[in-house]
Amino acid sequence: MPKLRTANEIFNDCSGKGLIQVKELIEIDRIKSMLEFSDALIESAKKITENLKKKDMKWSIAYIMYYDAFHELVDALIAFDRKKIFNHQCLFSYLFIKYPSFDFDWDFLEKIRTQRNGIHYYGSFVNYLDWKSVEVKFKIYISILRKVVKEKIDSFED
Repeated sequence: MPKLRTANEIFNDCSGKGLIQVKELIEIDRIKSMLEFSDALIESAKKITENLKKKDMKWSIAYIMYYDAFHELVDALIAFDRKKIFNHQCLFSYLFIKYPSFDFDWDFLEKIRTQRNGIHYYGSFVNYLDWKSVEVKFKIYISILRKVVKEKIDSFED
């Protein structure tokens, strides 16, 4: 079993390998599009889960949509920091290290990332119980990020 690494270990590794890079500009139109896309993913995921049976494979689809919405929002947030980050684990470690006031759970971030990778690369689909184990935190974290990104967009345009 692979050793689980801390957010600090991953962040330092990513920084050392050049996987966190500085961008010259804040692309506000791109950030707005990312926010809109995240909203569309959530709206679509909600529709998919309406009246879904517990054994339906579509829980995996909803899971991926929520994950992608979360990922888009993290990307949008760090775009305000003028950063480009080249993989999900580095992105989440950056979020965890640079935004401690969010009080996000590192184990949760690793859990959703590895479950998403399981769906995409290993055929390890999630079921209703898997979804229920992450649903509340997904929704809270997305809500926090959405609010912060929206505020940053509004203050950027002032």
